Amino acid sequence: MRNINSIISCLVPAMILPVLAACTGGMDEYGREASGNLVLRAGVDDAAMTRSIAEGKLPDGKGYRFTYPADASGHSALPCVFTGGVGLVAASDGHFLTWADVADSKSYTFCLDNVPSAENGSGEFFGVIFSDEEKGMYAAGKDDAESTNDIVWGSCTVHDRTSVELDFKMTHRMSRLTVNIVSDDGTELAGAIVRLCNVVLLPESFDRMTGEVSIAQVPSYGDIVLRDGSEPWIPEPEAGSDGEAAVRYEYMTDAFVFPPQPLRSGNERPRLQVVIPEGDHEGTYSAALPTSMTVTSDGMTSIQSLSRFSAGQHLVLNVTLLHNDQKPVLEFRPAAVERWDFKGDFSAVAKREGIYDLGQFVKLIEAYNKLAGGTDREKWMRQVDRYGKLEGGKWVFNLFTNLSFNMDGNTELFCDGNFTFRMYGYSVTVSEGGNETVFGENEVEQLVAKLTVS
Repeated sequence: MRNINSIISCLVPAMILPVLAACTGGMDEYGREASGNLVLRAGVDDAAMTRSIAEGKLPDGKGYRFTYPADASGHSALPCVFTGGVGLVAASDGHFLTWADVADSKSYTFCLDNVPSAENGSGEFFGVIFSDEEKGMYAAGKDDAESTNDIVWGSCTVHDRTSVELDFKMTHRMSRLTVNIVSDDGTELAGAIVRLCNVVLLPESFDRMTGEVSIAQVPSYGDIVLRDGSEPWIPEPEAGSDGEAAVRYEYMTDAFVFPPQPLRSGNERPRLQVVIPEGDHEGTYSAALPTSMTVTSDGMTSIQSLSRFSAGQHLVLNVTLLHNDQKPVLEFRPAAVERWDFKGDFSAVAKREGIYDLGQFVKLIEAYNKLAGGTDREKWMRQVDRYGKLEGGKWVFNLFTNLSFNMDGNTELFCDGNFTFRMYGYSVTVSEGGNETVFGENEVEQLVAKLTVS
């Protein structure tokens, strides 16, 4: 009897364990769940983040929203603050979110966006119906350092609860447009006014679950001034052949942000308008956007339908200004469709871990050597972790800029070679004894050896 009881006592835990694991949706076969605050990391195509963000904190009222499955009935969205590339989500009572706040499931999809509104829909639509004030924030307008009209969004799906790290790949959810006008005169467009007519200027809503920015069902159409003529417009001369003087001049407008939208056809088609207020060619030059164009995208040229302004797309319209009763007065040439990734020299607080400038590179070397020294490991591990990940026992650091590193003098080097770099097309130029050596994608091993104490 004792033997039977012993066998039963051994079998019962073995029988219960799979049941427990099955009931702890998303945990591994041992029912393990990572402890600690959920930690968010985010980046936009490995480039700088959004505008209107200062180093170290997000502006008041312009924070991020983290969408997560709060219970079996639906999702919730809470404010998320990024500092130094890491985001934490605060619940209404002030505590930071952990896995205990997330409903059990077979998999988990989280979303992150930079629309700070606290108004959220429910059911099929979970997001923001913009107020009149918010429509003004995200209205079509110039893409510069003061703008607030860029919307970025990303999602992250994980299949268990064994890590608190959530990595988001953010994408731009608005559209971007630049107009490049070619003229055979280097001065005639100096005071020109450029308009885009018959387009939707205001977004209506934003869906936090899909990242879709929508316009109204019955939208209002209007005109937007891409250039007001208040300052001289200085062109870039096209290079002539065989050293000859340029015969054409390129005038480029600033980039503008628009809500994604279909472009109407016929008499309602959007029109590009160029007004020359004075001079020999004074007048208004206007033409409807073509319904199809020769488009170059990622080095490939094709005929594409110009049916909409698409999210995440930077469309460069190339136009020739014609004279002497030539028709049309504006001739559309092959357009360019580019990835909307580079935002200019703006401080980034919600970006992928990595090296973005020389100062960070120097700090990495110091932290790496402190970590290897074995004292206060937790502190220095956090520091080194800002620039990469420990993969298979070796540190892999991400490089997101071209660096120039001078080894002369008392420059500190890595104390060992237990690291490498992902270069992402960038390079490191090392100066030593008056000589410079450039290390790119194919010279990573040589770079590691060069930067390691011999």
